[in-house]
Amino acid sequence: MKETVIQFLKHRYVRFALVAALNTAVGYFFFACFTFFGLHYTLAALFGTILSLLFNFKSYGYLVFKNKSNRIIHRFFAVYLLLYFTNIGGITLIEYLGIDNMVADFIASYFPFIYVYSIDLSKYLGAAIMVVPNGLLGYLLNSRFVFNKKNEDEKRV
Repeated sequence: MKETVIQFLKHRYVRFALVAALNTAVGYFFFACFTFFGLHYTLAALFGTILSLLFNFKSYGYLVFKNKSNRIIHRFFAVYLLLYFTNIGGITLIEYLGIDNMVADFIASYFPFIYVYSIDLSKYLGAAIMVVPNGLLGYLLNSRFVFNKKNEDEKRV
């Protein structure tokens, strides 16, 4: 059993997914807190991203891509900047489409004791939905442009 888990964790995609779950939880926690305290979702996403950025750089670099170099952090920042705008665009689209109202109706029909209409779900739901596409895009960009094989000489630093 232990050997199976070790073999499973040798796959970079698996490590990325596990570390992404941790990083996402940290980033989403900050986003939700800032939103709860009244910040506009664009600022909440920005501040949440900034707070989790350095932790994410080290966790992805070391645990996923086996790269301890700090020299490539500017590329990581560029990827995160792109992911930030992708996230904001997705949240805005979800809010525009009114998906939050559909989810509120669904929740209210199965859990009538929860009054979901008093909560503006669009920002929370939008950010939760954007986790998957942003995660996939983040893996693709990090593996190709930040922590790629071309940077092996920077790995030793």
